[in-house]
Amino acid sequence: MLRAGTTLLASTMLFALVGSQQAVGEPTLLSGAFDTPIQKIRIAVNSVDGSALAVWSQSDARSNERGRIYAAELTRQRDGGYSAGRPFLVSPDSGCHQRPSVAWLEKPRTYLIVWDTAYRDLKYFLKLDPVDDRPFRSSDVLARTFTPGRRRGVVPGPLGKVVRINDPATIVSLLPCAVPMTASDHDEVFVTYLGSNEGGKDGHHWSAGMWGARCTGGSDITIGKNTQMTSWRLIGAALSGFSAGGRIYAAGVKLDLEESSQMGRGGVMIIDPESCKVEQFIVTGKIDPRSHPLSDRGFGEVIPLPPAPAREGAPFTILGHSNVDFNIRTFQSDLAVETFKKLGPVDERSTLLDQRFFVLKDAASCAQQAYVLYQDGHRSFFYRPISSVTGFPSGAPVAAFGPLTGELQWMDVAAFGRDVLVSWAERKPDGRYAACFQKLTVK
Repeated sequence: MLRAGTTLLASTMLFALVGSQQAVGEPTLLSGAFDTPIQKIRIAVNSVDGSALAVWSQSDARSNERGRIYAAELTRQRDGGYSAGRPFLVSPDSGCHQRPSVAWLEKPRTYLIVWDTAYRDLKYFLKLDPVDDRPFRSSDVLARTFTPGRRRGVVPGPLGKVVRINDPATIVSLLPCAVPMTASDHDEVFVTYLGSNEGGKDGHHWSAGMWGARCTGGSDITIGKNTQMTSWRLIGAALSGFSAGGRIYAAGVKLDLEESSQMGRGGVMIIDPESCKVEQFIVTGKIDPRSHPLSDRGFGEVIPLPPAPAREGAPFTILGHSNVDFNIRTFQSDLAVETFKKLGPVDERSTLLDQRFFVLKDAASCAQQAYVLYQDGHRSFFYRPISSVTGFPSGAPVAAFGPLTGELQWMDVAAFGRDVLVSWAERKPDGRYAACFQKLTVK
């Protein structure tokens, strides 16, 4: 059963200040239950001690036009369980704040949280309709650091100052994705975002490109480089990415207007963080939201799978997925070789609803195993190992936890050792929303 705690009034909303110990394997509420939507929950794990930070966006109105970014610490206990700290406000307490992303930077031992200030509902931006009667409004990508305090979960650590990531010339900036990059003596983070320097009701379509900002983490974020990475028409990193071999690999989406009426093209891109340029983009799926049903979609995640033992310059595999039909594509590091596996339903008795990949590493052999965690039509969570050779599930589904009492809105995963930390947003049967957390251990 999910547990709720006491509440207080904050930012015109009631938030549960839960800080009680969670038994191993028992779901826990990170927030209270609210009438306004909670979405886009993300989680990052502290690689030093296994603690984590969950962040999410919550509206202050049913229309979700104005939102706030909240976070809660998850402190790892000696028995392997987690205690959930009090939710705290990350974004300013005014305006519209949506779509957070969070990354752990090990060298300064801090979290970086990024988000944008655009509309929650992006269809007004992405459909590229010059007849749209919605007023034009600029938006920014914002970021700030969070450093864990000594009394984790009881007294939140310090937040850094709010920093604008996007270039001043990009008056519309949204969809941020933060990718940590480890250097010899410090960690940096590369933030990708979709930016535009024109638009509105002027009879022209939006003209946009993908931008990148290379930042140095510490108590506050310093923007070292911020440039436009491509002149392609509407392309932006989505959901996830990682750094390897001096390159950024990210799941992406490219939107075209005149190419065979196909507006959406999902795929995998390679980014050079030194020059801030997208070097390659491999299309993995298409979607036309105007008149056709959802087709094979390449929107999703990418994860690295270097062979064991890891060797400098060795090829690795990238996995991408679709929430429509459970598709997996594997790539070599140069994206020159692609294999596509259309797996269909994970379980014939139900329909796949949502999924995330995670990788566990064996400390002794350095071998890595990829898994997919998914929710089925019965609102229960399962996981299955994925073969990095064939791209197919290599084992039977394993029950993780559930069923949920409500409807899944969004989920994210992070791994520490054999433990998998799952955070999700849920819409309950009474129409209220809540942010939740669950730990499962992969044997």
